[in-house]
Amino acid sequence: MKYKVRALAVDLTVVPHTYTVPRDEIIDTATNQIFEACATIRDVEIAYEDFWNYLNGDDEVHDPSAKVKVLSVTPVDQ
Repeated sequence: MKYKVRALAVDLTVVPHTYTVPRDEIIDTATNQIFEACATIRDVEIAYEDFWNYLNGDDEVHDPSAKVKVLSVTPVDQ
C-alpha cells in the first residue's frame, strides 16, 4: 500500500519554536522495510516519526533542532 505522508520539522532548541514548511513523501509499505509491518495510517505515522526522531534510541530525540511531526497520512490510489 502506498501512503502520502505530510510532515514538518520543529526546532525545539529555540523559543518560540520554529517550524519548517510541510513536505510530502510517498511511502510504499511493499518496498520500504521500515514500513513493511504497517497496516493502517496510524502505523505509518508512528513508524515515520519513530524513524526520524529516535535514530539513536528511545530516550533521546535524534535532532532537537529538527524534530519531525507528521501532519497527515493519506492512502494513495494505486
